[in-house]
Amino acid sequence: MVAVIGEAAAVGKPVFTVLLPAPTITSIGTTSGPVGTSVLISGTHLGDVYSVSFNGTAASFTYSAGTGKITATVPAG
Repeated sequence: MVAVIGEAAAVGKPVFTVLLPAPTITSIGTTSGPVGTSVLISGTHLGDVYSVSFNGTAASFTYSAGTGKITATVPAG
């Protein structure tokens, strides 16, 4: 979600909020593997994703606009 809030909000004028479609996962290329495994994630609206985690541990990832997919690396922990 993106909210545009500025001076107008402070004086009681309307605030404009843009709601982006939620990302959805349609498939995960690898369902298990050791730390360091690359995992290909397919779905829709993945370009809006800002974090990926495995069992609550943040993972590094890249998004490919060309394929519309995320490649994440299984983190330690």
